[in-house]
Amino acid sequence: YRRQYPKLPSTTKGKGKIGHIYLGYANKLGSGHWSNVYKASFKLPSPLTAAHSPNGHVIVAAKLHDGGYEARDHLKNEGMVYSQLPECLRQDYCGYATFPHKGNPSSCRNPVPLGPVVPKFYGYYVPEEGRGGSPILLLEHCGKSLAGCSSSIAEKEEVISLYARLHDAGFLQGSAYRRNMLVQPGPLTVAPESRSMDTPSYRLIDFGRGE
Repeated sequence: YRRQYPKLPSTTKGKGKIGHIYLGYANKLGSGHWSNVYKASFKLPSPLTAAHSPNGHVIVAAKLHDGGYEARDHLKNEGMVYSQLPECLRQDYCGYATFPHKGNPSSCRNPVPLGPVVPKFYGYYVPEEGRGGSPILLLEHCGKSLAGCSSSIAEKEEVISLYARLHDAGFLQGSAYRRNMLVQPGPLTVAPESRSMDTPSYRLIDFGRGE
């Protein structure tokens, strides 16, 4: 496989680095109308490292399409959108903010944490020329879907704030369903063993119809 998105800077051409993904089809995280998502281990190419992983491995969500031109186009568009999202939407921040909804100033009045909006993006990869198989989209593994779960007012306000920040950056997700909203123990600024659902961390995913 070779990386198509994000594009490599011209200064790095000819200096390719090789990463390795360890993907088992039994480790399915979920499936959608046109894709399947698997939990996988991704070994970052040297000299990259992961803060909480001395061996350089990170746990990722690997997304593959399930066949057909429309499915391939959705996955490619998602990779392109992720590559265009500003880095500030993937970074951790300190502090809180309020995001009143247009037309309803009373909504989302309470301060919400300024955490990342979307998962970290590890690239969109396509098979080498002449090889079959689905392209692969690699994202940070960010927990479980909110689908089927009841939400508190605080949780709803935080998710609304994520959409507000996404829209302020000039992007649309195009699929605002609870299945495309993830939650995991937080905060992510501490070691995994110190995280808790008392301080949850949320993300928006699925930009196959995004723009």
